[in-house]
Amino acid sequence: MGIQKQLLTGSICVALMLYSINDKAVNESKKIDGILYCNVVAVGGETTGIEVETPEGVIYDLDLTHQSDLNSPDLNSKVQTWDHRPVTVIGQAYIKFGKERIRRIIQVEDIFLKTDKR
Repeated sequence: MGIQKQLLTGSICVALMLYSINDKAVNESKKIDGILYCNVVAVGGETTGIEVETPEGVIYDLDLTHQSDLNSPDLNSKVQTWDHRPVTVIGQAYIKFGKERIRRIIQVEDIFLKTDKR
């Protein structure tokens, strides 16, 4: 098999693998603990600007726009003050394929500091 066919076959395998990962991750309910980072930037703007990194090193973008009570200036201001602090996030996780990177995103249903008793 020529190099072009090998590259094409490899590309198709990777695409199918990524599709299966995406299919499994859509609307998966998640509760994660990690460190919150605000004002994050990425090449091509492929970020929500707010991320949580788990102890295992997995990074999730947080999407606060899907809950009207969460999508308020008060909450956004409060979350900004939690920068570099441990939080717990509850929401629906999915994967989004961007031009520069594959993103794990959580549509936030609840977020609170780890020191909060919930």
